[in-house]
Formats: sequence, structure tokens, C-alpha cells
Amino acid sequence: MLAFCPYPHADPVLFTGRAKGTIVAPVEGRGFGWDSIFVPDGETIPFSCMSTEKKNLLSHRGKAVRKWAEWLGKNQDALWDRQQGRPAIGHKGLDFKISYAEE
Repeated sequence: MLAFCPYPHADPVLFTGRAKGTIVAPVEGRGFGWDSIFVPDGETIPFSCMSTEKKNLLSHRGKAVRKWAEWLGKNQDALWDRQQGRPAIGHKGLDFKISYAEE
């Protein structure tokens, strides 16, 4: 999960990524934590054996960051106004209706 506060003292906006898969015996490679034991659904090797690009495409962190980037793009003007000092009332003007096929 990635949390982003759109302006000072705002409630955070949360972006969740999920990676479904299988736990296997450890396979030596790159990465950290559970990378060596987690094989994403549809794959045959754990994260520890994947290129950084492939891992980021499939990982829960990569999915959350892409959702955040899309949200930032949709809300760029309203966020810029807040950075320029326009008062913010709640999250007025920000688009929270996001849907993703991967969920």
C-alpha cells in the first residue's frame, strides 16, 4: 500500500497493489525478504530470479505506484493549485473514482 497526502494536514489517499501467487522453497537470486520464495500466478520463477523490470510489472509495490501515478495525472491541476496556496476544503476537486481491471 502506498499512502499520499495531497496537501499539508490532508487525509492520505491510499493506493493498494496485490500480487497473488505461490510460496515455494527458497531460490537464490536477487532481491530481499520473500522474493526468493514467492512465485506470482502465471509465472514459473520467484521474484528473486526475475529482471527488475519484470518484477516491478508484477509486484504489489509496482501496481500501487502505477495507480498513484495515474491518479496524479488525473489530479494534476487541482494538486498544482494546492501547491500554489489555494485553500483546500477536504479533497474537493480531486478525483477518487478509480477502477482497475487488475483488481
